[in-house]
Amino acid sequence: MKINPHFFFSMFSSKNLLQDYVFQKTLGIGSFAKVKLATHIPTNCEVAIKIMKQDLIAQNKKNQERLKREIQILKSLQHQHVIQLFEIIETKKKIYLVMEYVKGGELLELIQKKGKIQEHEARKIIIQVASGLSYCHQMGIVHRDIKPENLLLDGDGNVVIIDFGLSNFFQKDELFKTACGSPIYSPPEILLGEEYPGEKVDIWSMGIVLYTLVCGKSPFAGENIRAVCDNILHQKVQFPSFISRELEDLLTQILEKNPVLRATMPEILSHPWIQYEKELCNFEFKQNNCNSQEMDDPVISSQLSQMGVSLKSVKESLHEQKFDSAMAKYLIVKKNKKKLQRRLKRKACENSTTINTSSQQEKDKDPNNKKVTSESFQDEEYKRNRITTTNSKQRNYLFECLIPKIITISKCSSKPFDEIIKEIRKKTEEISLRYTQNSISSFQCENDLVKFDIQISKIVCDNNFYLIQFIQKEGNFIEFEKIWKELFFCLEI
Repeated sequence: MKINPHFFFSMFSSKNLLQDYVFQKTLGIGSFAKVKLATHIPTNCEVAIKIMKQDLIAQNKKNQERLKREIQILKSLQHQHVIQLFEIIETKKKIYLVMEYVKGGELLELIQKKGKIQEHEARKIIIQVASGLSYCHQMGIVHRDIKPENLLLDGDGNVVIIDFGLSNFFQKDELFKTACGSPIYSPPEILLGEEYPGEKVDIWSMGIVLYTLVCGKSPFAGENIRAVCDNILHQKVQFPSFISRELEDLLTQILEKNPVLRATMPEILSHPWIQYEKELCNFEFKQNNCNSQEMDDPVISSQLSQMGVSLKSVKESLHEQKFDSAMAKYLIVKKNKKKLQRRLKRKACENSTTINTSSQQEKDKDPNNKKVTSESFQDEEYKRNRITTTNSKQRNYLFECLIPKIITISKCSSKPFDEIIKEIRKKTEEISLRYTQNSISSFQCENDLVKFDIQISKIVCDNNFYLIQFIQKEGNFIEFEKIWKELFFCLEI
């Protein structure tokens, strides 16, 4: 029996997946799932896609329930130290979960490489783990499988908690019975088969991770799993002489065998060892809801506009938790905002050149002036064409050919965004173009020979840069080249 897709999935076709993503290498393979690296084409950002076969899931009712719960949990979480779900796509044969790609590797790899790390390094890591877990607990979710393999590090060394396959929802004071997780990181109550409070299990596992980071070994190491479990139940934690008294005190409270006496998350976060870097404890907890402030962010709104995504569709997707293509674009842009901003700024700043903006006749007379012709944009390969001329007005811009029929120009201007839009509207009328304004920053223009779009985005950096794209849809390319040049060169920006 197949899972009912309407119960917890948004329904999309495989065609949608192929349009927005390009698959790359395989990152990992599990019992009924495979994770592949992919590129989200509209943003050019990397994502991880978990691929599951419907027939394998359908063979086991527990797998169905577990997957359903995992997706419900992922849909409800949005935190910088918790893996972010972007999109859910289902076909007749497969289910695809598009998620954040964390490229720094597992925390386990860091432990294996360094053996042990300094307390200040471990403090940053464990505060971030505590931040993510505290958020999950506030959302009524327990992880139940915290271990170095499920803690990834991004490019900046920040922690991201992954793998919510054993997680569950809980109510206050609710106890669990299911034994799950790795025995090495499990507390005594799970090994004894007792009922247990889920939050205290996560706290114990986090304590094992902290001890291992600082000491380079598990506090209950043994020759085999049985020996490890026996040590967890009966052995007192031994601390090496090189760790601080504050850390020893904290670990003693966390690795308390009685879950009732074990430290709570607020007690951990207020402990003196943690408070050495209390600025890292200023957590911001959010949900995947519609935040008007974020929607108005110029970087996010301009990126969405370039991709042809309306804010209305994003708000609707967020409100209804659709996890569709529109919501994915918004979440990916939001998650990669700084990276996209740096990318756009680098394009604008590094490739800016000076061009003569005087009349076309003056350019023709200047023997040193290089004309931009249609040949510059006909190469099927991506390439950049830089033009350098002199002019008293010193206008900076760049030409970049992304594909043969897209022209991207960046321009520094002191004019506000609405005046730029008015100027473009005015000039399209002056050169007898028929136009429709699709959104505040997007126009559809045409005459009898060509149809194209104009998209304008503001890049926020030290100066105001405007990214203007001319995108040919139909018609004659030579006419398109002639019109975009005429339109751009007469703009007073």
